[in-house]
Amino acid sequence: QLINPQSSNQSTMRISLLPQLLTNLSYNLNHGERNIKIMEMSKLYLRDGSTYSEPKKLTALLTGEITNEHWKYKSEATSFYQVKGLMESLLNNLGISVSDTRSISYPWLIPADTQAFYCGDKLCASIGRLKSEVADRFGIDIPILKQDIWVLDIEVDNITELTRNLQTKFQVIPRFPSVNRDISFVISQTVAYSEIVASIKAVNKELISQVDIFDEYRGKQVPEGYRSISLHIIMQDNEKTLTDERVDQLIASVLDVLVSTWQINMR
Repeated sequence: QLINPQSSNQSTMRISLLPQLLTNLSYNLNHGERNIKIMEMSKLYLRDGSTYSEPKKLTALLTGEITNEHWKYKSEATSFYQVKGLMESLLNNLGISVSDTRSISYPWLIPADTQAFYCGDKLCASIGRLKSEVADRFGIDIPILKQDIWVLDIEVDNITELTRNLQTKFQVIPRFPSVNRDISFVISQTVAYSEIVASIKAVNKELISQVDIFDEYRGKQVPEGYRSISLHIIMQDNEKTLTDERVDQLIASVLDVLVSTWQINMR
């Protein structure tokens, strides 16, 4: 609490940038805007017992369509995968290597639609979908709005430290071709996408180079509380060409892990 605040609504030091952003988002929505991207970067003022810290953070909100309407292509509503792609592109452009991704537990976000990006033991950034009850406290009715609200957080101090002495290194273009296989399965909505990707890559981190989602369906053909996911799994060996037999073994191992961990049903 400030002893002598300038106004009653600025009487406390902020521990989060989210409330002010949601207030601004509500204002814009009430004035007819629907496709909104807003952000703020500032210090926070945190206390842990007798210890104080002032970390710098960047928080952004996205809602509505991800791109403006254009005659060449159809605009799309902002989704988890688009937000994830934005964050991955930003970290990649900064030259930051993400060592681990996992779901994150924040009381204002829906757990199954979150992802945290770790660089070693440091949290670099996180994304997630805002809970309806949190938006409602700021005068935003998500069921009526019919738009998801996505929250992006960047730990500026950690990013600064990681990039302080960063040097760009040349990497040889792979000499051997990659192999792409697709799998589709039904899985509980409570399982975060980051957990699925992590478990697949853990089967063989040397050969499984990339996992991308290209389709997700929730509807009549899928039981309530579940979703159908289709993935591209890209495999590559830097030493030799992968044989069909080796690729089949890898995919079989991936399916075994998914079945034993989350009891998926193949499609």
